[in-house]
Amino acid sequence: MSVRRRMGAMVSIGALILVAVHLGDALIGWSHAQVGWRLGVLALIGLGVVLAVGAFHLPQRLLRRGWACFPILYLVLVSTWVLARSSGDDEPSVWVLEPAAVGFAAVSWAWRTAIGYALIAAAILPLSLFLVDGSVDGQILLRAIIHLGNVAFVVIVFAIDAQLRALRSSEREVERHAALAAAARARAGARARLTALIHDDVLTALTLGMRTTDIPESVATQAGRALAVLRGAAAPTEGRPGHLHADLVALARENGLLFVAPPEATRIAPPDQAARALVAACAQAIDNSLRHAQPVAGASTVRRSLRLTAEPGRVVVTVEDDGSGFDPDDVAPDRLGLRGSVLARMRGVPGGGARVRSGRGRGTVVELSWVGPVMGGTGSGTGGATGGASADPHAGSGISGLATPAARVVLVLVWATGAVQSALLWHTYPQPAAIGIALLVSLAGALALSAPADDPLPRWATLMVAAVAPLNALLLLPQLGGAPGERAWLLQTGAYLAALLMVRGRRWPGLASVGAMAAAVIAWGARVDAPSATVVAVLSLPVAAAAVGLAWSALLRRMSARLTAHRRADAASARALAAERVALARTATELQAIARVAGPPLRRVVELAAVDPPEPLSPADRMECRIAEAHIRDRLRAPALAEADVAVAVDAARRRGVEVLLLDDRADRLEPAGRGERAGQAGRSDRVEPLEDGFTAALAELVGAHGAGSVTVRLLPRGRSVFATVLCSGPGGDERTELDRLGREVHTSRDSMASSEST
Repeated sequence: MSVRRRMGAMVSIGALILVAVHLGDALIGWSHAQVGWRLGVLALIGLGVVLAVGAFHLPQRLLRRGWACFPILYLVLVSTWVLARSSGDDEPSVWVLEPAAVGFAAVSWAWRTAIGYALIAAAILPLSLFLVDGSVDGQILLRAIIHLGNVAFVVIVFAIDAQLRALRSSEREVERHAALAAAARARAGARARLTALIHDDVLTALTLGMRTTDIPESVATQAGRALAVLRGAAAPTEGRPGHLHADLVALARENGLLFVAPPEATRIAPPDQAARALVAACAQAIDNSLRHAQPVAGASTVRRSLRLTAEPGRVVVTVEDDGSGFDPDDVAPDRLGLRGSVLARMRGVPGGGARVRSGRGRGTVVELSWVGPVMGGTGSGTGGATGGASADPHAGSGISGLATPAARVVLVLVWATGAVQSALLWHTYPQPAAIGIALLVSLAGALALSAPADDPLPRWATLMVAAVAPLNALLLLPQLGGAPGERAWLLQTGAYLAALLMVRGRRWPGLASVGAMAAAVIAWGARVDAPSATVVAVLSLPVAAAAVGLAWSALLRRMSARLTAHRRADAASARALAAERVALARTATELQAIARVAGPPLRRVVELAAVDPPEPLSPADRMECRIAEAHIRDRLRAPALAEADVAVAVDAARRRGVEVLLLDDRADRLEPAGRGERAGQAGRSDRVEPLEDGFTAALAELVGAHGAGSVTVRLLPRGRSVFATVLCSGPGGDERTELDRLGREVHTSRDSMASSEST
């Protein structure tokens, strides 16, 4: 909804309330005037009703024309009343709709034009009377002075309009950030899936290449698939309701697993990214079970099952076997199937998680889950969470526009018009001093109402404004006798301030203020035995003002709730966008580096398999596959070491036949059973701390000096006094070297095997 439509709706509702409150008086005056003028009044009232009823439904172009016609028709009716009036009329009944006309002028025209219209609308009646009669009734002149205060409606409407435009701008910014964040999430998710596929496809293809001479068709196919993954050509299928269920059924059938799912599981439709991750991680978990789970004592086979369940807002896929089991804490850091293709894959999906429960002789349970709004599931999901929305939607919004210097100036000017009227009627009050105090109370209320603070209005200012209406009633009512006349202005001022108090986010204090004033007026009417019509006339404008304030407050609460929610969403999406950009850039760089290493040997496998007849892999080709496979594992297990210059020395050592294992214990270890998902979902940082040049030089020297056997390099957990250890094993024994962050030797120990070998 556009800003103009919202403002037009607020003014239209206010006009409808004025018509409803003053309909009785308007009909009395309307029946005395000439027929043409009466039809004009009827048209004006009908236009106000149509604009209010159709505020949210009529085309905005039609609404704009109606908004512009209302103040023009009003001005025509007021200026021609002097010609259409009957002898018993003392003022035009349509005059009570001037605030609505000024409001529509503010919605339709520029602020200077709207202010000029407000001044003309206040002066047009006494001016037309002067031109026709040569004089102006004192009561009309006093009322015209009060009507000058309608300029305040122009300021209020434009102030709220400015805040609503800021809201719309915030909405657009949120939409822009959300779109960018969604795009970044999609790209980052695709990269995360490709990273997980490196284990499933690239490493598998390289392992097969290094272990075979002749190239069977399956190896060539695997190598081609791995090249497609590295090129980013692995296009995922689109999801649909039942897609996850069908894929899991096929997976269970292919591997001979019992598949269990409730009937409604065929309607489950999580997002494509989540569904693909669940299927791929499930396939890896099944493969791990088929390769590693052995029958326990007394059993001849291993029973395996695959289960799909849906809880409210949560999809769970469980792979279970009753085999030999394992201790998750004992999983070697270089084993990437469970770590990378199952746990990391699921935790890389927003809302994804994974747990492993296993033990020696107790079987294994791999639980894969995704949390979010599930189409067709058994619950409503969690996507509608408010994220801790504030209990008071006005908080911090400033949407009323009354906390501005312009609003304060206008409120003081409106008060000044009332003070002038009171001065003209000063001689009619039995106790003028009480009127002076009431004027000061009203001025203090106007100043407090425009306090420069965010909505809702501060409590001290709220108490001051809420006290104006009942205090003015106590000070003014004893001065009125049984005929209030124009002297009731101070009562109306208190009600206006209470209505604006509601607009500033203090609805209940505003209602309490008007209620206290109404109770005082009713008590005054009973004490002086005033006619009920007089009491109703005194209360009509305050009640109308309170009704308008209540309606505007409700609309502004709804709008400000959106504003504060969008502020939080904007900040959250901006943070997510920045984080995902960093993750995306790092993942893209990582894939490019892996493609540079794995691409040549994989293409060599495909090329040799494509000739007729296929040529075998040479020892050099198999060595390139071995070097590439080991290098990729290094990047996944210890990215800091793979990025350093030490990688050159490691590759050279491997070509000499040395087994090199690089480990980084600074990364998170595999979670043991029962530790929960929360820590796992946090994941580990993508940031790889650079190594000091001195450390990489010392490490390269140690690895390069070893000619046979094995070398294990381990970066120790943070907080240790030793930064890394290097264990070199060979025919002459073991040598363990401890290094600090700069590459200096902290301690070296040797375990020589020469004596035992000689014996």
